[in-house]
Amino acid sequence: AYQKELNTVERLFESKEYENIPSYLGKVNTAELVCKETVLCYQLQLALVSNRINIADSFVTLLQQPDFINSCSDKKQKLYQLGNYYIKKEKNDLALEHFLSLKDLSELKKDTLYQLKTLSRIAYVFNRMEQPQKAIEYDYLGLALAQQLKDEKQILYIYSQMQAHFGIWYDISEDGQQYIDSIKKIAVKTIVLAKKLKQNLEISQTYSILAGVFYIEKDYLRNLRLCDSGLLYLNRQRDFRHLHSIFTKKCDTYIELKDFTKAKQF
Repeated sequence: AYQKELNTVERLFESKEYENIPSYLGKVNTAELVCKETVLCYQLQLALVSNRINIADSFVTLLQQPDFINSCSDKKQKLYQLGNYYIKKEKNDLALEHFLSLKDLSELKKDTLYQLKTLSRIAYVFNRMEQPQKAIEYDYLGLALAQQLKDEKQILYIYSQMQAHFGIWYDISEDGQQYIDSIKKIAVKTIVLAKKLKQNLEISQTYSILAGVFYIEKDYLRNLRLCDSGLLYLNRQRDFRHLHSIFTKKCDTYIELKDFTKAKQF
């Protein structure tokens, strides 16, 4: 009977309607250990997306009690949320350990959804550890699976990740031109797919990334055009962080062009 509520919780997480989640979790009967563990995993997920790390700590403590460690529940959700928890705690080794365990379990259970999610998280962790070569390796594994499943949302997510991972590779390399070229190639695919899926934020972010590439290459006029393209897809009343990023790029570019009057506008 509780599956309906849990399905609703999944949908609310996907649509980021976090404020409605506690009321649905409260309807789940937690008398059964498996149900209680599932609810705890969702409560941990909610604490993490809300950045309430102290509360997340308490849920992790409960999930690590012997009863839950030895329970017969499906461990995939628990491993996934614990991996995300350790990312937040900046314990990358522990996060990687949990996600690699989840990868093995997902393959064993033939759960392609968790395989896909886990490959992306492993790539993300390797990138945080400044191992972009390993990150890209897992990006390509995830991309192949997403394309096999024809999951365009996941393909778009992986494209976006790959841009960032090639960027880190450029930052830590002595000769990074090949990674700049890789960013350009992935960015074109990202924009095409993001426009198809009407994902304005991803479109804007990719234009902003390309603007940064052309700033590095000292092609300042193209940089400015791409910044303006990125601004077209942002909400001026909401997307403040992304607006700040593009305005900063424009300011830096006008400084390079010695146009200090325009630089002051940003």
